[in-house]
Amino acid sequence: MSYSEPLAKPGEAPTPLATHLGQVAEYARAAAEACRPHWERVLTDEWAEIVEQALVIAALTHDLGKAADGFQRALCDRKFRWEFRHEILSAALLLTAAQPDDELMELVIAAVLTHHRDLSDPQLCKDGGWVALPMPEVEQDAVAKFQAKASELRAHWEWLQRFCHQQTALNSFCLPSEPEDLLLPARFLERLKQTLRDQSLLQDARQRLCCSRAAGSWPPITPSALASLNSRLHCLCCCPCPHCVRHYARSKEF
Repeated sequence: MSYSEPLAKPGEAPTPLATHLGQVAEYARAAAEACRPHWERVLTDEWAEIVEQALVIAALTHDLGKAADGFQRALCDRKFRWEFRHEILSAALLLTAAQPDDELMELVIAAVLTHHRDLSDPQLCKDGGWVALPMPEVEQDAVAKFQAKASELRAHWEWLQRFCHQQTALNSFCLPSEPEDLLLPARFLERLKQTLRDQSLLQDARQRLCCSRAAGSWPPITPSALASLNSRLHCLCCCPCPHCVRHYARSKEF
């Protein structure tokens, strides 16, 4: 076997990356087919179709970032530490090759970003360019690291382009001519985090309002607490800047 093709797993019988992605995609198709009737009952037919497509595309692309030279070296040399999350490069490929504002692709990219770690993981966020303290020097270091890791895809860039072209589900994807042109997923990470925070606040508000109506369950929400909640939700809806989102999301008052 020629090992010019990137690997997904090492060992006596290494698993080529294309083989691994194909196997996961087949499993995803089978799972989607089994779950489709349930999705249609819970969601609309349109959204059931979107979720099914997103699951398959995410399966086909979740490990594309493993094609980077550093990751390939780490597979064969256990003493070498690459120290970068491969799913960040996978998401960057998707962000650059597709339309990230499309609902389908938003689901795909979110799934790819979090298929190993959730959004609370500091390394995942830092490697993606989202830093808790947005100081210029820290952000510049994150961008420089991302660009260096993205350039490691060059050795397998033609393979990546060929793989996407060969997959029917990825035919609309258009990779840039150079890996250095990949988009940093920092803004997508920030937007995804903000969406989850907004939903968490609203869910918490609903839960407390419901519990306050149940006799003896929870103490009712006081007028001051309700005013504070309304203020926070208003700020999140009207002022989605990172400062306000982080300030209110970190509050433990409710």
